[in-house]
Amino acid sequence: MTLDGAEGYYLLYLGESGAELTDTFHESIAQAMKQAEHEFGVLPKDWSTP
Repeated sequence: MTLDGAEGYYLLYLGESGAELTDTFHESIAQAMKQAEHEFGVLPKDWSTP
């Protein structure tokens, strides 16, 4: 995703209703996945693509 000229990845934090509560920006998908593991216990092997 590109925003204001910065390319990277956003990890979105959604509430129970699906509304975005906040997000974190990461320069690589690996960094975003590491943050997801830290915050939520989601391991890289648990990710899937649409």
